[in-house]
Amino acid sequence: MSKTYSKAAKRRAKAAMPDLAPTPKREKSGRKQRPTTQSERNADKPALEARARMMGLPADSAKEMRRPRLSEPPGIAIDLSCGPDEATRLWGHYIALTASEARYHRTNGLSLHAKTAKIEMEPETFETRADDAIDLRTEEERTRDAIRSWSRWCEIMDCLPLRARSAITTAKRDLAPMVDAGNPTPAGTRFVKAMQQLDALM
Repeated sequence: MSKTYSKAAKRRAKAAMPDLAPTPKREKSGRKQRPTTQSERNADKPALEARARMMGLPADSAKEMRRPRLSEPPGIAIDLSCGPDEATRLWGHYIALTASEARYHRTNGLSLHAKTAKIEMEPETFETRADDAIDLRTEEERTRDAIRSWSRWCEIMDCLPLRARSAITTAKRDLAPMVDAGNPTPAGTRFVKAMQQLDALM
């Protein structure tokens, strides 16, 4: 036999019920949002502070260290030696050059870096977005384009003096420090001058 409760009893019962946790909003991709911890929000702080130290700047200027070229010593040498516009242009050439070389070597099944011990990792979820650019080229077309791109860069590099080519190779292979105590090293200075010579050929 079911009981009939008064409105007042129902209100008291409702007030005694614990509040439900808020439903987390979903991301644009539809995935559930995961709460971000303070440590995750500050995860890049040590790296940015290290960049600031490399450039001879105080740690509190770390927020200004997010420019992509400051992620590598050659980029830091460029940033310390050039104005913003020239630095952006030289860094663009350097990134295009190194990316083209890496693609060319991959087409031949080679790597620019020495093999190290393999670390097994949990595979990440693969997702796509509506604005993703899909590469519809065949494997043969990718190989042909990689060879053509690297051949073009080789022709440009061959127009540089031997000293300039050597300076760029030193930076690419990390054979000498580019920056020390917030200033470009001699190797870093030679690299920047070589990139300026390369820029003149573009």
